[in-house]
Amino acid sequence: MRTKMLVITIICCICMAAGNLWGLFGADLAEMNGWNHFQASLPFVVSNSVGCFTGILGGMVSDSKSPGKLTALGSLSIGTGLVFLGLFKTSLPMVVFSQGFLLIACQTFASVGLVSAAMKWFPMEQKNRASGLASLGMGMSSAITAFLYQAVTGRLGFSAGMCVLGILYGGTGAVLAWNFRPAPVNASQSGSAGAAPVSAAAPARVIYKGITRKDAIRTPEFLMIVVSFCLSMSANLAINSQTVLIIRSYAGTAFPSWLFVAIGALGGITARLTAAMIGDRIGTFPLWRSMAAVFACCLLAFPFAGSIWIMLALYVIQQFCINSMIVCHYAAYALIFDSACTGFLTGLGSTGYYIAGIVVPAAAGLISDRAGSYTPVFLGLAVVEAATVLLLTRLGRKYAEKLGAVLPGTARKFWNR
Repeated sequence: MRTKMLVITIICCICMAAGNLWGLFGADLAEMNGWNHFQASLPFVVSNSVGCFTGILGGMVSDSKSPGKLTALGSLSIGTGLVFLGLFKTSLPMVVFSQGFLLIACQTFASVGLVSAAMKWFPMEQKNRASGLASLGMGMSSAITAFLYQAVTGRLGFSAGMCVLGILYGGTGAVLAWNFRPAPVNASQSGSAGAAPVSAAAPARVIYKGITRKDAIRTPEFLMIVVSFCLSMSANLAINSQTVLIIRSYAGTAFPSWLFVAIGALGGITARLTAAMIGDRIGTFPLWRSMAAVFACCLLAFPFAGSIWIMLALYVIQQFCINSMIVCHYAAYALIFDSACTGFLTGLGSTGYYIAGIVVPAAAGLISDRAGSYTPVFLGLAVVEAATVLLLTRLGRKYAEKLGAVLPGTARKFWNR
């Protein structure tokens, strides 16, 4: 049954994460309508404003008795949003509504709820594996949707192509999500039959067992996770909201931008699989910190790459880091808090991501318009990622102290000193 629910979750996430690809088809809309960088980022900014609230709803969905049925409604809304983008492509207000209220908002509602619910099928010693596998569809969606978008819109045109994608994704996600079943009560915090914890970095108990939602949001660990996620995802938001525009500003139109996005998505898929395999062994927080550090280096190097192939390599590494950090974010709540409230906390914690999404893409658009280049944006975001590493170091120390866990090997000396 667990495998069946996992497969349903992966396929549903492929469908629902299509709402998170504004950086792909938003550039075509901007070119069609003559929008500047700020106008092109506006639908993405509004969507993140709404996502602050729907993320909480998504978390509550995962803690409910019928997460699949509620998620199915969100999936239908995503399909409707894609259709509306095709039908009202020349109207900025309608594009903002479609992207902001029907796509990202419901993608948050649906994917956060379903991924958190699927994770409850796994025992405590497999939380990184659960997070990586359950959210795998979100990484796969970028590659799959990029190819489908190019093939369908290239043959049918933008309007008809988006309508086809909306019907395909909305219908498939809704049918599968309807058949999702929640995990038995407390299944996630009882170890698997006869299994010992994978390592000291993957403990078999949580810090706050039996804690209520109200008390959980008052803990310093919750606040630090939210802020860390907000900071670590800032660069992701700036890049994903204007991916194609960034590529064209540095490399022109010689390299197909949709193919650039699809190849980059391979880094995301690899990251989620890698995090699923090694995250429980090396620890959630060491993995998160190391990915933030690598991401900062990539951001510093990207504007000075000079070659489209070096840019592509850096973009793949960036996507690897981003998706690894998302896996760690999901797993962090499950490691620290009682499973009865992890869905709600994951949804509430995701507001940090969407708050950053209100500010960062718009600021990146304004700065790049005034500077005539994205280079100042990349340098500023690198500093933010460096700050994330420092905060996560403190969070990891606090977690280790409260749990009494010792990270294995040399990782303990580096991250816990």
